Amino acid sequence: MVQSIYSKKNLNRKYKLSKSINLTKNPIWELLRKVTIPASVGSLFQTFYNLVDTWFAGRISAEAIGAIAKSFPIYFVIIAVGVGIVAATNSCIGNLLGAKKNNKASLFIAQSLIFALITSIVVTLFGLNASDFLLTVLGYDAAGIALTRE
Repeated sequence: MVQSIYSKKNLNRKYKLSKSINLTKNPIWELLRKVTIPASVGSLFQTFYNLVDTWFAGRISAEAIGAIAKSFPIYFVIIAVGVGIVAATNSCIGNLLGAKKNNKASLFIAQSLIFALITSIVVTLFGLNASDFLLTVLGYDAAGIALTRE
C-alpha cells in the first residue's frame, strides 16, 4: 500500500531541507552570490524570452511587433500577480522555517506547487477565452487583436 506524503506518520518525520543560509553569520559576499545569481539567471531568461519573441514577430511584420506591445499590459498584470503570490509564499515558508516547523514548511511548499499549477491552468484558460474582450476594452481594433493571436 502506498502511503500519502500527508499521512500523520510522514508529517511527524524530520525531513532534512537543503543547506540553509544563515543571514547573520555567513559572509555578505557569499550570501549575495547565493541570492543574486538565481535571480539574475531568471531575469536573463525573461530577457531572452522577450528578445526571441520580438525577433520572430519582426520577421512577420512591424504590426506584429506592435501587437506584442498591445498585449503587454495584460502580460504585466499576470506577472505582477505571480510575483506577489511568490513573495507571500516565500514569506510564509520563511516564517515556518524560522519557527523550526520544517514539516509544516514542507507541506506548505507542496501546497504552493499545486496552487501554482492550478492557478496557471485557470489563468491560461481565462486568457485564451477572454483575451479578445480584454484587448477590446483596452481600445484595440479587430486587426490588431488578430495579430496578438499569431
